[in-house]
Amino acid sequence: MGTGTSAKSAQKTSGNTFILKVKRSELTVQDEIRIAGKAFSEIVPNEKILFQQLDAITLDSNTVANLGFQASQNKIPAGYYPMSIFNEQVEVTFTVTP
Repeated sequence: MGTGTSAKSAQKTSGNTFILKVKRSELTVQDEIRIAGKAFSEIVPNEKILFQQLDAITLDSNTVANLGFQASQNKIPAGYYPMSIFNEQVEVTFTVTP
């Protein structure tokens, strides 16, 4: 199951993880810096990039249901999450917890 719009989408990948996909064309350089800590053009090949979630987020019940998680699995804890940057999109893999 997944949820999304044309610019963003999300897809469950396991019992407690999902990938958020964002079209690169929708991001400004300021967005890139906020997301990756620097402009994507400054990232070198094979550089490991992590997305930092500063504060825990509680997902709304519709998002949790659309992703196919149990209702209690509705929080994204603060922390670092793996991020991949492709030609067309950026993907961040998040873990949800009760």
